[in-house]
Amino acid sequence: MRKILIVVLIVFLEAGIVFSQASEKITLSKAVDYALQRNSKIHQYQEKILTKSYDKSVAEGALLPVLNISGSFNRINDPLTFNLDPIRDALISLEANDQLQFQSIKSQMSGTGAITNSSPSYQTYFNGYKAALESTIPHFLDTLKEQQYPAASIQLVQPLFTGMRIISSVKAAKADMDGVRQEMERVKNDIARETIITCLNFIVVNELIGIRMSVLEGMMKHQKNAEMLSEQGMIAKYHLLRAKVAVAEARRNLDSDKKKFDLVNISIKNICCIPDSVVLIMNNSMVYKPVTDSVGAFILLANINQPLLKVVDNNRKMAQQKLNAARGVLYPQVSAFGKYELFPDYLSSLEPDWVVGIQASLALFNGGRNVAGIRSASHLVKEMEQMDTTIKHDVKMWINKSYNDLRTADDRYVHLDADIELAEENLRQCRSRFESGYGTSLEVIDAELVLERNKVDRLVTLSDYYKALTELYTAAGKPQDAISFITGEK
Repeated sequence: MRKILIVVLIVFLEAGIVFSQASEKITLSKAVDYALQRNSKIHQYQEKILTKSYDKSVAEGALLPVLNISGSFNRINDPLTFNLDPIRDALISLEANDQLQFQSIKSQMSGTGAITNSSPSYQTYFNGYKAALESTIPHFLDTLKEQQYPAASIQLVQPLFTGMRIISSVKAAKADMDGVRQEMERVKNDIARETIITCLNFIVVNELIGIRMSVLEGMMKHQKNAEMLSEQGMIAKYHLLRAKVAVAEARRNLDSDKKKFDLVNISIKNICCIPDSVVLIMNNSMVYKPVTDSVGAFILLANINQPLLKVVDNNRKMAQQKLNAARGVLYPQVSAFGKYELFPDYLSSLEPDWVVGIQASLALFNGGRNVAGIRSASHLVKEMEQMDTTIKHDVKMWINKSYNDLRTADDRYVHLDADIELAEENLRQCRSRFESGYGTSLEVIDAELVLERNKVDRLVTLSDYYKALTELYTAAGKPQDAISFITGEK
């Protein structure tokens, strides 16, 4: 009973382990979709595009007016005063003297006599007139600003002409954002290419395991036949020994391919961000389809879709806009402005409540930095033009190399079909002769190995064919178009 309980417990544990491992059927296009949706580098570039879009908004904001409000509370050493009392005193003295002269004329006309400076009544009249004027005329004294006062104002500045510097910065920001988008497309193409090639390796190793298992099965049948014939004394023992060696070698090859399969399986899960506990089942198989397009068609496709060319083109646009902005410093900077004071009661009589106007400025000399900046930007434009030429040559070379690899694998695959037919017929005849006692074990094993090698070569050649096709479409900027050729999927 104890042994039965242990066996039942082990069975339930194994069943739990099996059911805990979820399986997922995956296709080549689904694997590429997973990789493009879950890859962290693509998410990084998505955030980078958002950053560049806001940088573009910042550049566009320079075209709009700038409205600021500012305030402060101030204290000065002494109040600002306006004192004209000395002028007032002079005016009062002159006016008092004039009235005294009128009084002197009036006295002469009445026969009393003139009032002179030496007469006793002169000072009396003068002081009386002066006192009357002092009480009538106010003091010429005013406080312009108190010792402590608040200040606040609203300022508006609208750029009118900046030598195309603002427009250039907007265009440069747009080119920068477009360049990041194309850079993300390049990263997507690289991830798609890597995913497709890894999936091809997955399919190849999986089918290779099937070939190895078939060869092992054939070798084991041959070993069994050799054992029967050896027991009957129809063959020598070294034939049986050779069959056992061949079986052992076939097992080693199978075990090696299984380890490769595990490694490729891990690679696919890492690329597609699939949990390690999931068991992947690839539903696709490689089906040969001839490619009829010429190399010129792929070059034309690359000129339209290759992100590398677009990245360099956007860099060239950015360099050109930088040159335009550098030239803008040679032109005057013109802007309209306005200012309104929010505390007019605290302003002095010399300060306005509001002011509007147009201002212009032009740098006449700044140590030659403007000229050096223009020359630097012009050479950057030329550098981008040369880089554009280099990238076009590199892409063209990439396409030509991939196309040559494609045609080489294509020719090799077509010729291997006939070799496999001959190898299968040779194996059938060798087995027939061995079972009839006319052939040797070595002939059967060699025939098995030749057939195995041809099948493996054809499988690897088909993989190389589609890997070259994937490289070709990646160079043309459309790596996912290779999926329809490999599996027939859209």
